[in-house]
Amino acid sequence: KVKDTLHITIGQLIRQELINTAKTFLQADIDIKEIAVELGFEEANHFSSFFKHYTNLSPSEYKNVLSK
Repeated sequence: KVKDTLHITIGQLIRQELINTAKTFLQADIDIKEIAVELGFEEANHFSSFFKHYTNLSPSEYKNVLSK
């Protein structure tokens, strides 16, 4: 039903929500390690790799772009 309605898979929807939540946390200047734990990643580097894969920016780079 998700695919019929939104034209994306449930996995894609979950990943989009994780990225959107991470962006919100990064905008609030929450520590990257805290974000990783909050989103269920066992290691901050796993979160960073995931974030970079889907945004083409590391969490730190994303924070730097926001501060400009």
